[in-house]
Amino acid sequence: MAALKAITNKLNRDSDAIKGNRNSINNSLQNKTGDINPGPVLEGLNTVPGRHNLLLVTLEKLLSIDSLDVVEVLTQTSDLVARALYADKVDIFLYQPEIEALVAMGVSHTPVGRKQKELGLDVLYLQNNGRTVGVYQDQKSFITGHAEDDPEQLVGVVNGLGIHSIISVPLYVTNQLRGVVEATAIATDAFSEYDLRFLEAVTGWVSIILHRTELIQERLREAREEIWRATAEDLITIIAHDLRNYFTPIGGRLTLLRNRAVEDARTLDLREVESLENSFKHLNRLVNNLLDVTRLEQGSMSIKKELVDVSELVKDVANVFNSPINPVKVEITGMPGDLRVAADPLHLRQALENLVANALNHSPREAEVILKISFNKNPAEKKEQWVTIEVEDCGPGINPDALAHIFERFVKHPGSLGLGLGLYISREIARAHGGTLTVETPLDKGRGTRFFLSLPVS
Repeated sequence: MAALKAITNKLNRDSDAIKGNRNSINNSLQNKTGDINPGPVLEGLNTVPGRHNLLLVTLEKLLSIDSLDVVEVLTQTSDLVARALYADKVDIFLYQPEIEALVAMGVSHTPVGRKQKELGLDVLYLQNNGRTVGVYQDQKSFITGHAEDDPEQLVGVVNGLGIHSIISVPLYVTNQLRGVVEATAIATDAFSEYDLRFLEAVTGWVSIILHRTELIQERLREAREEIWRATAEDLITIIAHDLRNYFTPIGGRLTLLRNRAVEDARTLDLREVESLENSFKHLNRLVNNLLDVTRLEQGSMSIKKELVDVSELVKDVANVFNSPINPVKVEITGMPGDLRVAADPLHLRQALENLVANALNHSPREAEVILKISFNKNPAEKKEQWVTIEVEDCGPGINPDALAHIFERFVKHPGSLGLGLGLYISREIARAHGGTLTVETPLDKGRGTRFFLSLPVS
């Protein structure tokens, strides 16, 4: 309980640290963006009485926005721009690729802005075209004082909202097209070319503010994840150590029950004991994985190499996992007789058992898991010889998006029964031996996954 309380206190302190870091991150990013010049769009505004001062006041207010929420930041920005341009509505549209639409993430708090949401005009699908979509696709600013005469304009904008004047500017963030900033008014000819230049200047600063907010969000998200990960690892390590204290007596009891069942020829009881032993082995493997993660992170995992007969090791692991429900078979190709590699037999077995257990976990009932042993040469080092152990299953395969994270800690995939540590540990064991662990999954679903554990032959 004392250890758990200490972890809880640490989590609370780290959470407070995140809140405190928010201002330092914000100030750091603001200092970086403070030196950025909106560019040549300011030229010409100096000649209009009051325009340059209005721009500077607006920019000063934009930079004083204190929020970490993108929608809140863009909404406040829309309100400021609407007041500066005397617009009936200002929108900041961001492109959402998952729905192929421009979505008004920032809408000014005005009657027309509220009506736009009621009419569903805050989401503009690219397939429906329209002037705003055209500005985004053509990447060119636009101005009109008579939207009713524009054949590209959406009917809902003119008839539903009563808009007549529009100025639109494409929005870039770090040189990437992200959306459109648009000001609209009910009156005709409400905006001038100087207003368009003003909006272009403001849009440049909107880009900076949006980028700053997204950077802060990303940094805080990473900080939270790191804190939760560290806390979870501390907690799991404590639990794993405590569980190990009970494993020896439990294992001894199971052995005693097995011997009594054999002596008394109690076949049914023997099957139950075997089932319990298999579950106990699975639990033991989970706890060992948890403790190994800690050792790997601390650099204290000891690799004690000796000459290991790879074929015999693979066959032994296959026999342990082989069953009528899920057969495990071994295929050997191109292997010289009695091939031995310098490896830690216990850790190599652990890596292989993790791979086989993972394959069985994702294989349908009565589907084979095949272990293939091959002898080859490393393509990068033609003189160096390698032995590769391939573990192939008949499962549904791995989503391509998940492949990039499959060897990360605590990453679980659909159908996983473990804690998301087995593949991570297996890869680290392979690396500790100077080897590699890679994965391939066919594009066609239902064709399974193949893991390749390759080790150099000394």
